[in-house]
Amino acid sequence: MVDAKFRSPNRSDSAKWEVESDKAKRYIDHASGYLNGEGVGTAVRDGWYELLRNWVLGMELKDTSGCETFVLVHLLRKRHENEHREDPRRDFAERASVLSPNCRFMVAYWEDLIAGAPSISRHPDSDVLVRWARNKSELLGKPAFDL
Repeated sequence: MVDAKFRSPNRSDSAKWEVESDKAKRYIDHASGYLNGEGVGTAVRDGWYELLRNWVLGMELKDTSGCETFVLVHLLRKRHENEHREDPRRDFAERASVLSPNCRFMVAYWEDLIAGAPSISRHPDSDVLVRWARNKSELLGKPAFDL
């Protein structure tokens, strides 16, 4: 499962944290076996509610579909962690999730995905992502990627 971020920060706005803590209770109660009971509350209060929802959803899909392995891939820009001073692996996954060889959390970067896209597949459509990246712009027309 992939949680993709492009411009927005990983963490929600601090004004939402109290409301999100209330909404998170149903996920925490339902999926306590997938979560670190002490760390998950702190992670949600620090704004990691979206990753909590994705983790619980992915673990439920893993169990109901009979899959042996689940990986939540958090896809973001390389500059993202520095600009927003966030470390999703440390601040969410290691604090809030029960990780194991069969239940993992990974951080991946748009830049690496785009650079590897042409070599990943020989399919004629494998360059769709690269074409998208070449045409993608930030606000005010600045190119999103240096290709």
